[in-house]
Amino acid sequence: MVVLLLLCGVCVGGAGWLLLGDSSGEMLAGLGLAGPENTPTASRPAIVNTPIPTATREPSPTPTTEIESPLPTPTLPATHTPTPLPATDTPVPVDTPTPAPPPTDTPVPTATFTATPEPTATPSGPTDTPTPEPTPTVGLKYPAPVLLSPEDGKAFTGITEVKLEWEPVELAADEQYAVRIVYPFNGQITYGGAQVKEPWWVVPLKLYKQIDPPENRYEWFVVIERLNDDGSGTAISPESPRKSFTWK
Repeated sequence: MVVLLLLCGVCVGGAGWLLLGDSSGEMLAGLGLAGPENTPTASRPAIVNTPIPTATREPSPTPTTEIESPLPTPTLPATHTPTPLPATDTPVPVDTPTPAPPPTDTPVPTATFTATPEPTATPSGPTDTPTPEPTPTVGLKYPAPVLLSPEDGKAFTGITEVKLEWEPVELAADEQYAVRIVYPFNGQITYGGAQVKEPWWVVPLKLYKQIDPPENRYEWFVVIERLNDDGSGTAISPESPRKSFTWK
């Protein structure tokens, strides 16, 4: 639109300039300021019709739509992918043959000859069987003494002598017999007796009826001892079997 206005202004200015030049020449000639000989007659230029340019409508610019660029997508850091190990060959189980046990030789029983003993002659008459002597216990010097009298269970009455006897042995100088008598007195078992060198001992009369009623039974036994320096004794034989008697 501006270009069109400029073109119109140029055309109007050019036409006015031509008209002004022509009028000013005539005015000068009338005043006598310019002779016809000195002033060349200006030839009227031919009026050329300048074509008025047609305004060309410029196409209005097409509005461009700004496209918003999408935000950049954040890139995640690369993760470490473990490299798989190569597959290992799994051994195939192989049947292991079990060795058969070697055959064993079974022993063949051999015949055993058993000798038949010859019959022995049986004596026709009776034979005397010797009485074995008691053997001492290991660690002891003598076997258990053998009691002789009174016989087991003998009864004594009143104030009388009660004499206990046993088989003698050869005693050393520091050895003795220990005879013991056992009876209940004052509700408890009481031990009496003595240490002697002879193979016998007489029960003291003070023991008569010194027993809890209604009991009147006494037991007795003998053991051989070694006499120690302090007066005590150490048994060097087992105790004899016990016997008893009553004393009323």
